[in-house]
Amino acid sequence: MSTAVLLLCDEFVAEALVLSPGGELSLQWSAGWEPAADPARYLADRQEWDAYCGEVAALYERPERGAALAMVRNDPVPGEERPALSDLLRRVCAILDLPDNAVGRSLLDGEDPGLYDARRVDAEPPAGRWQRLFQRA
Repeated sequence: MSTAVLLLCDEFVAEALVLSPGGELSLQWSAGWEPAADPARYLADRQEWDAYCGEVAALYERPERGAALAMVRNDPVPGEERPALSDLLRRVCAILDLPDNAVGRSLLDGEDPGLYDARRVDAEPPAGRWQRLFQRA
């Protein structure tokens, strides 16, 4: 098995799930997420996020990309619109050297793949921990 990234997104949540022989980790963003108002709590949360992004990058076998992954955030910035969740996934694709033409197109819930040489495979959803992925449609 080789390492893969599964991109999931709807209007409320985006997720980049890294799957590898060493395990699985996911980065998630919520459309209405607000950082902690307390500066000390914000700093602690940010340090946790940065460290976790380092773990995700290491699982993807690109540990040097951890700091760049940690910058993919949707913190509110006064006077600016939040980035679209799909744009966050496009940034993840750029950092991990993945084609971003898959963002916004799903072989899980659409008949037309929209990707060159892509093939749709209809399978029975597995039971257990993977079932949540197949229930999002």
